[in-house]
Amino acid sequence: MVKKINCVKIKKPVLRVQGQDILMDRHWHEHTINHLNEIAKDMPIKAVHNKSNHLLVEFKNAKIATMFRLKYGEERKQEIF
Repeated sequence: MVKKINCVKIKKPVLRVQGQDILMDRHWHEHTINHLNEIAKDMPIKAVHNKSNHLLVEFKNAKIATMFRLKYGEERKQEIF
């Protein structure tokens, strides 16, 4: 069971065309997973769930998820990814 408090949504760059979601950056998924693997050394990740419009990153606990949001939140997104 996934606890929402332990999770962070990362929005994918998708465009919906004729009912299909198309990823606008073909390297986005690879770069994001590599970045999450680097982060996992400091902030333990329990699981990564691949949804149609976002990645759902489940952390070990809510404290780690909050630390991730503070460090890599929307306002800092352009600097990191």
